[in-house]
Amino acid sequence: MKTTVIMLLWGVALVGCSKKESDATQPAAPATTTITVNGAQVAVREEEGLTRYSDEGPESGTVYVSGDAVIRKGADMGSATIGRVGRGTGVNKKARRGPFYLVDYPVAGGGMKPGWILQSDVTGQAPSVVTTVVPPTVTTTTPPVGQRPPKIHR
Repeated sequence: MKTTVIMLLWGVALVGCSKKESDATQPAAPATTTITVNGAQVAVREEEGLTRYSDEGPESGTVYVSGDAVIRKGADMGSATIGRVGRGTGVNKKARRGPFYLVDYPVAGGGMKPGWILQSDVTGQAPSVVTTVVPPTVTTTTPPVGQRPPKIHR
């Protein structure tokens, strides 16, 4: 009887321990807050170092940066700058919110990283390649006033 009670207690202890271990391996849900925008409730959460919004619209395709542009953490001008891209850089659209696109942009060392960019900073047209031809420089010499040019002997 004493052995049965000890084994029963041991089994209860093991079940309790395994439950704690499985709880510890569950990923924490991202913290969500709610804001009011134009009278509507919008859920806002942090995801992969970015601010994401429940009112984002889906986007896809590649667009090109029309001038030097700032990449932001969130879809607002007060959001922190997390990167910069130069004119002609191709970025892949993932979502849109207000005047911003959520894009994947290339980073130094290779790879892509997500961030928010103003829609006005991109265009659907790839930048054109401009070739400039510079004519050769022609140099002429003229003698000082009052002197004759030197004779050329043949």
